[in-house]
Amino acid sequence: MAELRDVLRSVSPSILADRGLVGAVSAAAARWAIPATVELGELGDVPAKVEVAVYFAITEALTNAAKHSHAGSASVILTRVGGTVRAKISDDGRGGAAEGGGTGVRGTSRASPG
Repeated sequence: MAELRDVLRSVSPSILADRGLVGAVSAAAARWAIPATVELGELGDVPAKVEVAVYFAITEALTNAAKHSHAGSASVILTRVGGTVRAKISDDGRGGAAEGGGTGVRGTSRASPG
């Protein structure tokens, strides 16, 4: 777990530093393989390690939507409730994640701080 956090810190996309989490998520959704809408709440100051984890979780979810569910579109809702940043990613594709498949879904939940 600590190893994964170190990797996340070291690969922080420069877009996070340039645009922050809101700008980075919006840019990622705009250039994704499937159309994705983004709804953003007021996030306030988000720690850098949380921004990185949330950004990678969202991009992994969008990748999975395009690759595995054959979705035609997706949506991202990013909010903050108290001290918790919440990302809800949904798509119009088929089915859910298969048990015992790859490491993407499992990796994003483990990478999320807290």
